[in-house]
Amino acid sequence: MLRTLRQPRWLGLSAVIVVACLVFARLGMWQWHRAEGKWDANDAITAASRAEPVPAGELLSVDAGPAKSVQWRQVTLTGTYRTDDTVLVRNRSQDGERGFHVLVPLQPADGPALLVDRGFVPAGASATTSPKVPAPPTGTVTVVGQIRPAEPSNERQSKLEQVGDYPTVTRIDPARLVPQLSLAQAYAGYVQRTAETPAPAEVPAALDLPEADVGINLAYAFQWFVFIGVALVGWFVLLRRDTREAAQAGGNGSAPTPSTAAVG
Repeated sequence: MLRTLRQPRWLGLSAVIVVACLVFARLGMWQWHRAEGKWDANDAITAASRAEPVPAGELLSVDAGPAKSVQWRQVTLTGTYRTDDTVLVRNRSQDGERGFHVLVPLQPADGPALLVDRGFVPAGASATTSPKVPAPPTGTVTVVGQIRPAEPSNERQSKLEQVGDYPTVTRIDPARLVPQLSLAQAYAGYVQRTAETPAPAEVPAALDLPEADVGINLAYAFQWFVFIGVALVGWFVLLRRDTREAAQAGGNGSAPTPSTAAVG
């Protein structure tokens, strides 16, 4: 085999295989690191969502959206729900069911209002039929929710559009919604409800925490490392074949040109 390997054509093929294996290894590690990044992001979201709630004013601002470092942190605010300003967010889904998110401003006795995403409700029987929306608690309510930044939107996506009994939008952007709801002032971010006191008899379905799927990245990583094995096995099989054919031809050291197509 060593005699065969010393031939120029085999030196060239071996160099190609080495480069290909290094590329495959690099791509495999890239996918693995992407999976690790998603694991870390999932862990960070879970940890933030379990932190002790703090007053909304400590982490939210009227002038700027929430920093990435505080997203998914829990905040609390006491006020009164402005039920007449309920907005449904279209084109949402949960557990394979299409529907709406229910967005209601919470107005404290003093200070900015806070848009609260109370959860998910299934769509009505048709596109123009209003869904069943559980009413929020009346009177003074203390809400605990997870901080979310404004969703990127344009004027059309955040313009109120009547669907059945409720105005609707496709994006939650407090800066664009506040003027349409005639709110004097509101925080630039919003929250996903996790608790309300007093608790109502019926609430929209709680929203799940996002969880990035690492399966596709792990599958790609495995695939690239399999390609390394295929390349090395193909290289070895061709080498053995050429060595055997050279020996059968009389041991003169000549070997047929390796078939690169077989390697691929």
